[in-house]
Amino acid sequence: MACSFEFDFNKWLASTPEADLDADGRVTPDTQEAVYIAVWQKGKRIFWRWYEQTPWEKALNHASEDLDSAQLQWANESLQVELNLTHAYQKISLKKLYLLATGGLHGLRINLKGQKVRVSPTEPIIQNVVGFKDVMAQFFEQARLSEKEFLDAGGQIELFSSKQRLITLPSPESQPPSISSIAITPFYRAQPLVSVAQITQESVLSTAHLMAQWMHSNLSDSGRLTYLFWPSLSIEANGNNMIRQFMGTLCLFQWADFQKDRPLRASAERNLAYNIDSFFRSEAELGWIEEKGHNGDIKIKLGACALAAMSLLFSEQFQTNHYQKAFQGLSRLIDSLWQPDGSFHTFHLPKSRNDCQNFYPGEALLFWAEQHERTADEALLKHFYQSVAYYQRWHQQNPNPAFIPWHTQAYYKIWKINQDTRLKEAIFRMNDWLLSVQQWEGNLPPDIQGRFFNLSLNSGPPHASATGVYLESLIDAYSLAKATQDKERQTCYRVGILRGIRSLMQLQFKGVEDMFYVRQPEKVLGGIRTTVMNNTIRVDNVQHSLMALIRILQRLELKDYN
Repeated sequence: MACSFEFDFNKWLASTPEADLDADGRVTPDTQEAVYIAVWQKGKRIFWRWYEQTPWEKALNHASEDLDSAQLQWANESLQVELNLTHAYQKISLKKLYLLATGGLHGLRINLKGQKVRVSPTEPIIQNVVGFKDVMAQFFEQARLSEKEFLDAGGQIELFSSKQRLITLPSPESQPPSISSIAITPFYRAQPLVSVAQITQESVLSTAHLMAQWMHSNLSDSGRLTYLFWPSLSIEANGNNMIRQFMGTLCLFQWADFQKDRPLRASAERNLAYNIDSFFRSEAELGWIEEKGHNGDIKIKLGACALAAMSLLFSEQFQTNHYQKAFQGLSRLIDSLWQPDGSFHTFHLPKSRNDCQNFYPGEALLFWAEQHERTADEALLKHFYQSVAYYQRWHQQNPNPAFIPWHTQAYYKIWKINQDTRLKEAIFRMNDWLLSVQQWEGNLPPDIQGRFFNLSLNSGPPHASATGVYLESLIDAYSLAKATQDKERQTCYRVGILRGIRSLMQLQFKGVEDMFYVRQPEKVLGGIRTTVMNNTIRVDNVQHSLMALIRILQRLELKDYN
């Protein structure tokens, strides 16, 4: 069947925010500079064209005619029509352009010797090109020009804004789709915006189920879990990190227990077996998780050993000889890295490394807290408190939000046993400060609201995995505030949690509306993008977020979502 389509202009207007309309209910004149239309099917762009100085109504009609002229065949699948109405063109220098972080919101018109090349605002998102410098580098490469040659030839750049929509046309049977069956989705940076009003207990549960679906869709029969996936290229990336892999194992166990699902637990056991069999090594009484770096060097990290040992505690096969040997070896290695002043040496190999202090010691303390819950080992608890004292002083001298979630989770586990005031005060002090790192007020793009990032802290770029693990921290802090009748903190933490959930929901691949360019949707659905401008899915993006949502769903009541 030919690809022509009908379109309901009134339905378009009904989906268009008031700011896009003039007094007569028409799209404002500045949106008619140029219209970009692309047609997608099963993740492939089968047609695209710029329509210059053309009202958008006529551009859609022209696109329909052009599709017919191209004699493209409409397979028995839905079509997505991507629409960009451009406006507010302004000249900009390359120097200023490279400083902008508005990929997905602004497009470019590149002028060179009377020729004009446009880059759609959605193109950097679709291609996963994060910055405008990379966009221009692609142009220079394709034009076989250097940046200097472009400028010497009088090349100019114009930045423009765009009103974006996605029109979904369902699969036809014998006729083009009826007007009533056409779905029109307002876009912001090539995906729908998530509002605070959308955060309900039901939507959070649905978000968690989609995350779990990604975890299980990316778990192979061997038990190996995908570490990194590039949706734009539809390929799994090279690389691995065993700390994040064992966190994935913990997540699989916790989701299976949350769902009370035996087959899901069997999947978690399969993943644990794969990771232990593939990466556990031992010599004499010590055991470790061995990881190879890019140059082939061996790394043995405190954090990987701690999370592997903690994963073993969740296994129903824990008492087997194989797992007992691994657990005892890992425990001894962790003990060997603990120092009498309460600090941890963070690497067994290379022995010269002692960085990652914001991460690995907290992971080791969380393992000890899990172990103490099961054994009530007083000697272990004594070492735990020595480390708490050391690292609370260290954190006050070296404040970093990455430190907080691991220590919060470890302290809260012990506080539930002994109600130690020192642990309570430390948790509140850390998480009160953590809330100050969350972005919400001010002149922010609406799609980034709720994430955690403060440029002045120099604590790394914004990242979905950070938002996920900070929510793990805040839900424990919230639970502590509730248990101790601290109403003010309970409210503050609850609001921070809901705002963080908004950010995660914004970053999740949920369906055709945000996967129209994805060729392997089964590997992407439910995954959490790294940022709004970087669609890379890493296992801990999903794992931290899901583990946070499990506890949030267990502990927040229906009224708490208001």
